[in-house]
This record gives sequence, C-alpha cells and structure tokens, in this order.
Amino acid sequence: MKRDKIKHVIKECLLLFLVSYIDWVIQGERRMLLRNIVLEDVVDFIMTYFAAITLFYFFRFISLYRKEILVKNGKIKILFRFIIGGLLVLLWETLIYLVYSTFYYQEPLTETSFFYNGVPMIILILGFLAIYFYNSNYRIAVQSNIMNSSSPILKELIVSKGDKKIIVPEQEFSYFFTKDKLVWLSTSQGSLYIIDHTLTELETILDSSQFFRINRQLILSKQVIQGYSPSTNQKIHVDFVKNERTALEDVMISKYNAPKFKKWISNK
Repeated sequence: MKRDKIKHVIKECLLLFLVSYIDWVIQGERRMLLRNIVLEDVVDFIMTYFAAITLFYFFRFISLYRKEILVKNGKIKILFRFIIGGLLVLLWETLIYLVYSTFYYQEPLTETSFFYNGVPMIILILGFLAIYFYNSNYRIAVQSNIMNSSSPILKELIVSKGDKKIIVPEQEFSYFFTKDKLVWLSTSQGSLYIIDHTLTELETILDSSQFFRINRQLILSKQVIQGYSPSTNQKIHVDFVKNERTALEDVMISKYNAPKFKKWISNK
C-alpha cells in the first residue's frame, strides 16, 4: 500500500541522514555535538546527504533491475551486476564531488580529502548495501534454485487460517497472484491464503511442467486452463475451466511469452 511505501521511504531517508551525519563528522573532523557550526558546515552536510541519497537509490535501482532474470542466472551474474553497479555509482559520486569542489570551494578535487577519505567510505557503504540487497532480494531464491535444480518441485505449502495451520498439497494449487503487495494462493477448493513466498521464489520451486509464470502478477496451474485463443498484437487469451472463469477473466499473455506458453501447454 502507498502508506506503507511512504513509511518505508521515510525510514530509509532517516537512516541515510544518520549515515551522512557520521560521515560528515568524520570527514570534517567535527565534534558530534553541533557547536560553532558555520554556513560552510551546513552546505557540506547538505552535500553529503544528497550524495548518500543518490548513492543508495542509484545502486538499488541497478542492483534490483529485472532481478528475476539474475536469480535464474545464478550468483556470478548477481555479483557481476553488483560490481558494475558499484563502479557506476562510484563514478557518479566522483562527478558530484568534482562539481562541488570546483564551483563551491574553487579548488581541484585532488586537493580535497575525497580520494583518501571519501572513496574508501563509499566503497564500504556499497559493500554493506550489496550484502543487504543480496540477503533481502536474492539469497532465498538463489538457494532454492540451487537446491531444486535437479527436481524443483514444491510438494505442499503450510498456510494460516486464523489460529490454525493448514497443509495445502500441490494438487490443490490453482494459481498464485499478487495483490496489495501480498502474495496469495488460490486453491481448487476456492480458498484464498496469504503466503510468505514471492512469485520469483515460487517460480524456482514449483514444478515447471505444471505451473507457468504468466506475468509479474500471476502464476497459473495447468489444471485451471481449458485452452487458449489468439488475440490482437500476437497476444494469447487464456480460457479457463468453468469454476475459475470469474476470478481469472481477461488474462492475456504477451507476444514475448506466447511461444514459451505454447511450448509449455503442449508439454514439449
């Protein structure tokens, strides 16, 4: 939801504010308590905070862009993305400080503390961010991909219904979908359950002969599909069995996924 997203962004900005303050104190050899602060100190801090915000969000965008593809390609591709992203961010930060030192202090960047103080700090922060993004976005999916590479089959899910825990076998999985930033399981019995897995994780541990990732919001079981028909712009319209038609109306497959879907539905 939008409110939760706003709260999350505020927390990130506050954390970046704290990191920027510590960096500002270390680089300027200032005291933690704000005493005898002049305008130059304020400008330096604003600059440090701006650099921290751009570093975080730029690196996050590069690291997580089309992450589903990286998960499938394994740890080497993810590491390579982090390295390239880190180099791009380092170049961006260098450009920021170059402009700042040239136009505000009117001195070359080589005469500042950037290279022997700022660069190590940036590299350290990027290292922490790489570990954080990997653990929060890639680790579980990659491990599932490795552990289930020979037989990636999820046999059952344990879900909650009130205070009870219910075991739902694979045979009852109808489809998985996202709504309001939550992942839901719809069963053949018509029940809906919130689950802890993301669709990306599910894609790696479900039986690929029985489940297909239609788009970013939906994974379908073969048992709910009655057939398909061509649509406009080389897309495919999926037809569903009678009891699923209301819930899954107007599901279209893009022209890019259409060949893969036809091959999957034909068991080839």
